[in-house]
Amino acid sequence: MVLVQKVTSVAFALYDGQYRAKKSDRLLSDDQKGLAITAVPSVLEYAAYVFNFQTVICGPLAFYGDFIAFIDGTKIKRAGLKRYPSARKAVATKLAFTIGCAIMMVTFVPIYPPTLLTAPAFAERSFLSKLMLIYWVALAARMKYYFAWTLSEAISNASGLGFSGVDEKTKEPVWELMNNIDIVAFEVCKLIFTEKTLLTYLTLNFQNSFNQRDAFQVWNRTTEIWLRRTAYDRLPPKYALFITYILSAIWHGFHPGYYLTFLLGAIFTVAARVSRRCLRFRFLAYGEKWFTFYHLLTWITTKIALSYLVIPFILLEFFISIKVYTEVYFFAHLVAFALIFALPLVFPPQRRDTAADDKVKKPTNSEKEATVGLKYLQ
Repeated sequence: MVLVQKVTSVAFALYDGQYRAKKSDRLLSDDQKGLAITAVPSVLEYAAYVFNFQTVICGPLAFYGDFIAFIDGTKIKRAGLKRYPSARKAVATKLAFTIGCAIMMVTFVPIYPPTLLTAPAFAERSFLSKLMLIYWVALAARMKYYFAWTLSEAISNASGLGFSGVDEKTKEPVWELMNNIDIVAFEVCKLIFTEKTLLTYLTLNFQNSFNQRDAFQVWNRTTEIWLRRTAYDRLPPKYALFITYILSAIWHGFHPGYYLTFLLGAIFTVAARVSRRCLRFRFLAYGEKWFTFYHLLTWITTKIALSYLVIPFILLEFFISIKVYTEVYFFAHLVAFALIFALPLVFPPQRRDTAADDKVKKPTNSEKEATVGLKYLQ
């Protein structure tokens, strides 16, 4: 799977640099211009990129330009350094997460195997109990991905791959280029201490994972970027979403569960977009407390939706997945279609020409510095 990502990313970068750029610069986005390859890599360069030991087994994906910049030292030159800075802090942090995930895999994961969803006892549970069990099974299933990705990130950083520059204010090295998952952001949220509220109360700032789009941006991040760069940005907007989800399913394999998950993911994405346009500006108009409530509500619904969404991905089989969905009355399917077709009739969406007026003030640098990540609530 990682080899497919590398080969296709090089192919599209060559296509952009040798054909589209020469035809017209306007055909390329700024992102595509930065990744475009103008000269065919040598056999050694190509083999080194495709088979580098840090990422050959489970990723995360490093794009060709970033990998070559790591090899020839361009990365440190751009940062004004003579050698790669120490990655001990980044590596230690990621190894700590890796060890934590390993412990969870031998203690928590065996308690919630996927077979619990197909056991006769599942049908005897109440509806809320079924949803809770689905959530715990989905969480347990994610642990193996967290373990593999954070370990691979740590290995990459230890070798120097993943250095993305120096923080302008703190002057500390930043090792985020190979980050494939932000576990805290995906699983929970973040607490932010602001200068205004530091001595009075804590403001929950759902910076990440409070809606489906943000959750996908921190889950398997390099794959999300690869899909966007190789497919989504190159397709007609009308069809880009569904084709990209289908491509993701094909890339994962041929188990029916993959296709159930990704097709439903496309529907959920459309539902999330519609509900955001219809509801977000209304909560914003009622003030900060109601807008915080909106973020809390969307965060909770996202956690439920994502757990529901991955049932076929975990179970893999078509009829078993349908049986589990039947046990919970296909409720998320029904809610998604209601949001898409009925919600705009009850709460008309915001006009696009006024959408810019509801932007929320972004945290200042001092606020960002004071951000404290929550530990796992699970």
